[in-house]
Amino acid sequence: MVRRGAVALLAAALLTTLPAPASGKTSLQAQVSLSGAWTDNILAAPDLLAPGQLPPQADFYFDIRPGLYLTTSDARSVQKLGYTFGALLYASHSEANSYNQRLDWMGFFQLGKTTKLILGTAITQGQVNTFNLSLGSAATTVMITPPGGTEYLGATVTERFVWDITAQWRFLQSLTYNSYYPLSPRSTPDTYEIDDRFGAERGWLRDALAAELRVDYADFTELRGPGVDGNGAPVGNVVVTPEQRLIVTGAVLKWRHDFGHFWGSELDGGFAEANRADDTGAAIVEPAALAAIRYLHPDGSLELVYTHSISPNAIAAGTFSMDNVALRGSLPIGRTTNLLASGTAAYQYGRELDYQTGGVRSGTHLVVADATLGWTPRVEIQIFARYQFIEQFGNPADLAPVASYLRHSVLLGVIGTWPGEAAATVPSLGQRVDRADAVTIPDPHQAPPK
Repeated sequence: MVRRGAVALLAAALLTTLPAPASGKTSLQAQVSLSGAWTDNILAAPDLLAPGQLPPQADFYFDIRPGLYLTTSDARSVQKLGYTFGALLYASHSEANSYNQRLDWMGFFQLGKTTKLILGTAITQGQVNTFNLSLGSAATTVMITPPGGTEYLGATVTERFVWDITAQWRFLQSLTYNSYYPLSPRSTPDTYEIDDRFGAERGWLRDALAAELRVDYADFTELRGPGVDGNGAPVGNVVVTPEQRLIVTGAVLKWRHDFGHFWGSELDGGFAEANRADDTGAAIVEPAALAAIRYLHPDGSLELVYTHSISPNAIAAGTFSMDNVALRGSLPIGRTTNLLASGTAAYQYGRELDYQTGGVRSGTHLVVADATLGWTPRVEIQIFARYQFIEQFGNPADLAPVASYLRHSVLLGVIGTWPGEAAATVPSLGQRVDRADAVTIPDPHQAPPK
């Protein structure tokens, strides 16, 4: 009951956040995405099947996603409220039909001449096996997940504050709250996570040096279910997984450098420490690192990033040490064709940490390839073709092995949006040192663009 109340309160806050605009711009956009698709594994069934579990099933399906987006803007803020409903309807396996919905809000606020605040919150309901197709190809989530069609409810709150103390010095702070509730089947615990970060940055003409501190708290609640007693007799309600409360702390130094007008790089180095909140078990310390090269252009972007990090995984209900390399981007094909190619190619090796021994409970490899070719003859219409490949493979001999699965998906569809352009774009802070790629609120006194 507490969980439902918290979600209801968050939904009410979302619906009442946008004020009635006395001035500025407002737009209400309707969007519909229709696609026909095929996959060879509709429920992401694992390679090694449990008794009574069906093997991977192939089928054609329709993906239907209508949505509404309300955007308001004035001289000091931009806010966007959106709702999307999705239905996946299978041709031969109607028992696998699934429905998902997302209600989200994001706001950018220019608090003063030197301070900015970005807020966001979202509620999502859906199935884990459709999780990887909920975003575009260039933003595909790369995350180790249990196979199967678990229905879940998730809530997210984000906050980011930036203070430009001087022309060279900035203070940055961010806070992220995530919660994950598996609804059916109840095979993993509820998860609550709060990630807080503080940093200071000194900028020059083409370089920036920053220091960041991190505190991440996660609570994997107790999971109860059927089991056996000491004599091997079935018992209806036992503790399957005890509650785990974890803390990850860390510190990193970050160096960014711009090469010319469109290229930039970043190197991060530091450490992360993970341990139980009650100080029992082993404390695990590992390096934290990032290396990236980025192409940032008004018409498209491309980045190659390597990271080594420690982070809780809400869906897999564990803390993972991860090595991840990813190539992401979206680039136009030709100047006048209105064709855009976007995609992600990524590899991740994740090791679930064992706080009892200081070692690992499992090692899992994940390979993701996702590509979309889109044609936009008008701003209101996009026709697209998309292909996605996911292969996750664990080691059955591990202490707590993560199941392996393989899935191919192909989609052909069209997206219609009316009106084609929103009243404003929610600003971003950008990644370049000179902030040339940042989206900002236009000065209300400047001349309109020609």
